[in-house]
Amino acid sequence: MKHSGKDLFSINYFSYFQQECQKDYLALGFPLIKAEVEELCLVMQEKIAGINGDNFFETHADILGIDARLQIIFSLLPKEENGILSYLSEAEILELSRKDYPYYMRELCGFRSIESTPHSLHFYCQ
Repeated sequence: MKHSGKDLFSINYFSYFQQECQKDYLALGFPLIKAEVEELCLVMQEKIAGINGDNFFETHADILGIDARLQIIFSLLPKEENGILSYLSEAEILELSRKDYPYYMRELCGFRSIESTPHSLHFYCQ
């Protein structure tokens, strides 16, 4: 079966999270996070499948928000390979992802909270 470039990106994007969720350190050490990541991926796939001209901007913002949550979660997890212990509990990591995702892209791009951002879809997430 031949995939288009868009399909391959989608497959690669979601397969990364599926592979991470299958690793013992996540599956056994962080079951709440594993469940949340799997749920976020399902919700994102549903939103992608439901995009149309009437809901594009709202759905795009939702997708960016979900991606930001995933990025925050994985950035706060201890890295499997180096065995560094996390000082945050699973609940704290999930709470931070829920609370901070609207600011993720802004901070990633180096903008402070008082600075305005460029008029870009990258900074519009829900």
